[in-house]
Amino acid sequence: MDMVVSMAIQWERIFTDSILRHMNDGVVVLNAEGVIVGGNPAASSMMAINMDDGNLTLARITLEREGNDAFLQVLLDSVYERTAIHNRLVDYVRPDGTALPLAVTASHLRNESGKIEGAFLVLRDATEMEELKANERSLNEELKAALRQADENGRALEAALHQGLRIRNWLSAAILILFLGLGSFHWFGSSLMEVQGASIAGRSGESEPQNSMVVNARPVTRTISLSGIVAPLEEVTLAAPFQGKIQSKQFFYGDSVERGQTLLVLDTAEMVAKVREARAEYIKAKKKTLELEGWEKTPDVSKAKRSLNQAKGLLRQAENKASEDKTLYEQGIIPKSEYDSSVQDVGDKKMQYFSSLESLQSTLGKGDAEYLEIARMELDNAEAKMKAAEEKLEQAEIKAPVSGIAIRPSAKDKDAKNVETGMSVAEGQALLSIGSLEGLSITTEVDELDINSLEKGQPVLVSGDAFPDIQLKGLIAQISSQANEGQVPTFTTTIRLRDLPDDVGKQVRLGMTANMQVQTYSNPEALLVPLTAVHRSGEGISVHVVEADGSVRETMVETGDTTLTEVEIVSGLKPGATILIGPTISGQP
Repeated sequence: MDMVVSMAIQWERIFTDSILRHMNDGVVVLNAEGVIVGGNPAASSMMAINMDDGNLTLARITLEREGNDAFLQVLLDSVYERTAIHNRLVDYVRPDGTALPLAVTASHLRNESGKIEGAFLVLRDATEMEELKANERSLNEELKAALRQADENGRALEAALHQGLRIRNWLSAAILILFLGLGSFHWFGSSLMEVQGASIAGRSGESEPQNSMVVNARPVTRTISLSGIVAPLEEVTLAAPFQGKIQSKQFFYGDSVERGQTLLVLDTAEMVAKVREARAEYIKAKKKTLELEGWEKTPDVSKAKRSLNQAKGLLRQAENKASEDKTLYEQGIIPKSEYDSSVQDVGDKKMQYFSSLESLQSTLGKGDAEYLEIARMELDNAEAKMKAAEEKLEQAEIKAPVSGIAIRPSAKDKDAKNVETGMSVAEGQALLSIGSLEGLSITTEVDELDINSLEKGQPVLVSGDAFPDIQLKGLIAQISSQANEGQVPTFTTTIRLRDLPDDVGKQVRLGMTANMQVQTYSNPEALLVPLTAVHRSGEGISVHVVEADGSVRETMVETGDTTLTEVEIVSGLKPGATILIGPTISGQP
């Protein structure tokens, strides 16, 4: 009895078992040809097929219905692949067109010798599993949306807190200015202003005491105070050209160095080996390129051509012999077996000929334009690597590119380690920096309330507690466009000082604290009046000017910068004019 009949009988015994009949999972047994030789009721229900059909194959079922490609692949893998399948999720399209998600587990059925004779499939309805996964994905999306909303709410709250802090600061400053203005009015109104008359009569005959003053031009400036650390005008950082050890160190941090002076020497043992390897790769690539450029003359091509010619000669000999044997056979001189042998030999020689021809074509193909282009690119890469390695080796002696002071790579990093003899360094590691002595630079942080008053090129006066007798001049060279992180936003600003006196280096040293005054506004002939002299009306801002005949005229003016006690009159008022200070005269406009 063959294996198929044996398997069918075995399945009938299993199928009659009450356990399989009452299983919720479907069970299907296939033979080596993919024919269904058994299955339980659950499988018939899931697949909507009759398991008693002896010619029913799962391949035919899946091919007759669109959408069952994945299920067919599982069947093929279960019969022909040597690996087992465990809970592979696929969609099965039933005859009515509905798709049922199944979790398929398959194992092989083997005979006594271990040969695969079929497969045992367990089908599990995965509809509930898919619904759970869909619910899980929906919950994940809802969770992500909630997290994004929480993050946006947090950023909005943080922005509101920053806005409240700024409003509180502005209100505090406004209240302070108000109190200072009121106090200044009572103080300066009676003692510092030039009083020209005790009172001026009103048009109605009644009089009210009025103070007056003569407005004279005087210089006014506005500055911003900053502080920072003195640093070189420019820093040139020297890095290790390759990985190795410091063989010798020929400088000290803080010393002056000259252009071209040798500062460090690196051990070249490892780098020399890398250069040799790069040269060897370059030679190999060059040799391969030259070989491909003259590929048709190479020994491989010559050998393939000789093999082809030899096979061609043998084929001709076999064909001649077969022709001769045919004549002899037809004359009855030789038996048919000998003639058949000659014909067979001709077939063998043809196969050898075609094999030699294909070998020659394959050998010639190894030298075509694409292979040659690849070889040339590999040659270019090998040459570039070799030159790069040689250039690195030439930089084993690290020399000063400019004159200046040898400093640690990062002046702000207090944990920066000094380079010492015998220390191992990585390629690209910063070893030291050279600060230019042609000038100085100072980096400071400017508050957001003052940053808009600064611009490149503004003059800066620099002094310091360590050099009180020296005042240096510089210019704003750079203003950051992005605020630094922190509770109070600040902007990094760099001041550069060029053309310094020759002896400044004796007192001003790198790392000292510097105090800076930035002049943000200057007017040598400004007209300043007390805050109580200006009045705001519906038409704008005005002052009361006393004419030569003693009459009072309201004059519209344009104001500029304001201090704690005074305001600058930009237009509408001339130097030497007399104005009133304090309440408006009764009856005056």
